[in-house]
Amino acid sequence: MSANQRGPENADAAALCLFAIDPSAIKIGKEIGKGAFSVVYSGEFNKKRVAVKCQPKDEHGGIPPFVLKEVQILQRLHHPNVLEFIGAADNRKTRQILILSEHSHHGDLDQLLRNIRKGATPHLGWTKLVQVALDVARGIAFLHEQRFIHRDIKSSNILLDEQFCAKLCDFGFATETTAWDETGDANELGITSKRRKSYCGTDAFMAPEMFLDEDYNENVDVFSFGVVLMEMICCRVANKDGFVMRLPQHKFRVVLSEFQDAMPASCPAAFARIAEQCVAFEPTERPTSADIVRNLEGVLALGDLDSAGPVVLRSFTPTVESCVDNEPQIDEDDDDDDEEEDDDDEDDGSDAGAGLDEDFIREVRTMGYPTGGTRS
Repeated sequence: MSANQRGPENADAAALCLFAIDPSAIKIGKEIGKGAFSVVYSGEFNKKRVAVKCQPKDEHGGIPPFVLKEVQILQRLHHPNVLEFIGAADNRKTRQILILSEHSHHGDLDQLLRNIRKGATPHLGWTKLVQVALDVARGIAFLHEQRFIHRDIKSSNILLDEQFCAKLCDFGFATETTAWDETGDANELGITSKRRKSYCGTDAFMAPEMFLDEDYNENVDVFSFGVVLMEMICCRVANKDGFVMRLPQHKFRVVLSEFQDAMPASCPAAFARIAEQCVAFEPTERPTSADIVRNLEGVLALGDLDSAGPVVLRSFTPTVESCVDNEPQIDEDDDDDDEEEDDDDEDDGSDAGAGLDEDFIREVRTMGYPTGGTRS
């Protein structure tokens, strides 16, 4: 039986210190979230409000390997747009692992967007929404700088604090990409030469190359972020009711007309274009996370994003049989050094294209505001 299976008491010293919090020192309150593998509660620790993620131990009473991996990753990541890790505890009495993090006052982005669509919460306005997007992009860029791929970027894994500052959470599917080319440098696109074949994440946000069981790298996070942007812009749920449907006949690509038809008329064109570029079918045609940060900063610098007045969301008719949200999925990593294969598929015109950074910022400065809705 491995150290991970036996539990933290038999793990190495570095792992042991990660579970040093006394479970009796944690006060657990009401449930505030639920995932496929865990439940999150509000709580209190050292007189500070915290979020407590409760993860069942395995049948042997040990820590599931993916839980240990998540905690080991969390304790290495410190950034304003990554949820702050406080510590973890091994509750032998309840056979649970407790992961403590900062509490997010406004919950997750998915619920916020649903509340806006229902009219229960006012729309934030484009300036605030672009700022939230920029926060997320900065968090993703930080992960990629640290050579991590999140692999499950989605609206429900983005939390909002009291000032609506966005923070990435849930690193259970995250993986480290430490293998670069022999020179130790990234290639000209800034992406790693080591690629993976794991199938994991959530279907509605999953990049086509992962769906199609092809090699992939950190560009899968960019694609997922593009779907998040589309949800933010339209306040719609991806892969439901004809919005950003991911269908095998389209090779799981995003059909841009579904996004454009749902876009509010007041959406800044530059903001929408970033979303479209992120979901390009070809990974090499997507911007890097660093590009996205610069471009969103450029959109904010344009100013007057809310000059058109209140945002009017486009109506839609829910279908009787909507696609249900698929639970997050994961398969084992295939770390063999396979050669990359060329994709000979023809372009059907739905790819967003590339051409970001300074050229993009110069272009968006010439765009009129606001523009949006269905475009030719």
